[in-house]
Amino acid sequence: MGEMASGIAHEVNQPLTAIATYTQASLNLMKAEHPNLEKLAEVAYKTQQQALRAGQIINRMREFVKSNTKQSLDTDLNELIQDAISLCLPKLKQSNITLSLQLQDSLPLINIDHIQIEQVIINLIRNSEDALNSCSENRQKEISIYSLLTPNDSIEVRVKDNGSGIPEDQQQQILMPFYTTKAEGMGMGLSICCSIIEAHEGYLKFNSQAGKGSTFYFSLPIKTDNV
Repeated sequence: MGEMASGIAHEVNQPLTAIATYTQASLNLMKAEHPNLEKLAEVAYKTQQQALRAGQIINRMREFVKSNTKQSLDTDLNELIQDAISLCLPKLKQSNITLSLQLQDSLPLINIDHIQIEQVIINLIRNSEDALNSCSENRQKEISIYSLLTPNDSIEVRVKDNGSGIPEDQQQQILMPFYTTKAEGMGMGLSICCSIIEAHEGYLKFNSQAGKGSTFYFSLPIKTDNV
């Protein structure tokens, strides 16, 4: 129950934060002497999409509690990565973080709960953002995202940053529930990500080197009927 409550708070907080950001942007646009109605409509649409997204997350949580099953659809993982990036991009730009993509073309569709996997990607990107924001300002901040087909018929997604890395004494605990390096963190983000990926019969791992950054990566198996 504690993990579920923390999970709901963690997952729903992301679209709610986006709603607050877009709402503030709308107020700023309306205060202009000559409001840009086209831009205002665009921001209002994004606000609506995030509100719908929050509802979808809550429904997924409710369905999980009721039936302990996930809703899976054949999904283009590269498109899902692009969707996740679009939600994170405003904050990345605000933090002067450069984002690069190396996505393998023509990946096969993969049968997943796309909302859950998108939440994993968003969480990994935001963890990298937090790691970079804790670095000195004169460092060139970079996040790289990769997708590739592995020899064992899985798709792997990697999120790499050039932050300060995870200290060795924390690496054994970083994926454990309720362990966090953030002052206001709940320690549930990576734990929930692991649970989601494992429920999809995959795995989530990481490599980290002090002073050089971290790479978190997960792999999802391709079902034979999707190849």
